[in-house]
Amino acid sequence: MSVLLYIALAMLMAVLLSWYVRTKIRYLPQQKEFREEVYRSAGILIDSEQVSDDTAEMVFRAAKHMCLPLLPWRIAWVLITGRARKWHQNDSSRTKAFADEFEKLPQHLQEQMVKLWVSWALAVTYQSVILGALLRRVALYGVGRKNKKRFTGGDDAGALFMASNFRPA
Repeated sequence: MSVLLYIALAMLMAVLLSWYVRTKIRYLPQQKEFREEVYRSAGILIDSEQVSDDTAEMVFRAAKHMCLPLLPWRIAWVLITGRARKWHQNDSSRTKAFADEFEKLPQHLQEQMVKLWVSWALAVTYQSVILGALLRRVALYGVGRKNKKRFTGGDDAGALFMASNFRPA
């Protein structure tokens, strides 16, 4: 009886492992595409004379730390525990400073900043198969409901770009 149980568990593990590997391989091109977009936008923003040193440093750190393997788990933990909301409420002067800095940028640099953060968020979610899918689902859940163009669900980045109407508060 126990031998059959071990065989069944081994077969289940083999099926799960093959699913995980196929999904991870399918994610790699998308993850690479988003990473390249982050690096492209970061290069444009960092090289620009119109971007402040603080914003350039923040962009550099975001691009540098994007590939950390535990980053999706840290982000999920911050969201689950409610720390993101607390940080936003308690550090409103920093948020306001970023919003002011964003508004001072020319339109083409504002677009690069939005591209950078949307691509960064999606690149990070493609690092984890299960958690990434959950984070993308949560992030994209309201896109079709809030977007006048009625996104129907093809391209994740396109959906976020269309729905972003990014204006920091």
